[in-house]
Amino acid sequence: MRITKSTASASQRKGKKSKRWRAHKRMLAEAEAASRKRARDAKARGQQLAGEDAATRFEERRALFRARHGKLGGLAHALASLTHNCLAHPLLGLLPCRLTVWLHDRSADWLNLSAVVTCSGLPEIPDRRAWLVHNCLAHPLMGLAPLRRALDAHERSAERMRVEGWV
Repeated sequence: MRITKSTASASQRKGKKSKRWRAHKRMLAEAEAASRKRARDAKARGQQLAGEDAATRFEERRALFRARHGKLGGLAHALASLTHNCLAHPLLGLLPCRLTVWLHDRSADWLNLSAVVTCSGLPEIPDRRAWLVHNCLAHPLMGLAPLRRALDAHERSAERMRVEGWV
């Protein structure tokens, strides 16, 4: 039995990768590294994203999802936003307990593409009515219709709510 070297070129043996495929993989890796860095920096600052208002954060999140997931990024962002704003927040508003805080944290981590797991404590709620308006009205409105007016209403309700660390 004789062992010989393959006559095919190295690129044919390993499967040739196109320049487009390499550029796409490099873009995904850079976007993921940037989002991890932003998550670490945001965790250190106590913020989720760099945006100061809900509209800016919404656009930043959508761009991160598109960078990471490509064509399906918009759909993945919409699903994460609906889960967080229309499921986790109303449950948290109606029944603030460890389980709903955990659900909120997990959905927020998904929505923010956070590399760091969030562990929030139970909120101290000084104004129950403002808490309910924020979580059960403003968040679902923002999740279903992420328009400028809904995002601004969210910001106003967050100010009225006066619960530290819960936006």
